Amino acid sequence: MHTQGMRSLQELEAPQEGETAASLQRLPSPVAVRLDKLSEVAKVNTDAIRLAQEEICEYRRQLQSKTTELEALKGTQESLERQRQDSEERHHADVLSYQVAWRSGQHPRPVISQEEPPHCRGGAVLVLWPRRW
Repeated sequence: MHTQGMRSLQELEAPQEGETAASLQRLPSPVAVRLDKLSEVAKVNTDAIRLAQEEICEYRRQLQSKTTELEALKGTQESLERQRQDSEERHHADVLSYQVAWRSGQHPRPVISQEEPPHCRGGAVLVLWPRRW
């Protein structure tokens, strides 16, 4: 009877051991849990890196745009500076020619018109200076 009782006991324990082994296999091991967590973190980090790269590309496009705009403004500034210098040189040449003409006594005499223009009132005198020296 002893052997028969042992067999019966083993028969009863066998399904329970199989169930226990199966449930242990279904339960995640600490390594599997850690691997899942690391995979999740890696996915989050990959997404963050992708977003950072897109942001860097956008900043590069903006920088290129601003660089182009700056170069255009530098060209405009140089052009305006040349125009200013040309204007100053012409003004200086005109002043010198006026000074020479004045010193030599060859300055133009004003032409006084006796005719009263419509915008002048009561005896205003119109003085016309010749345009050429």
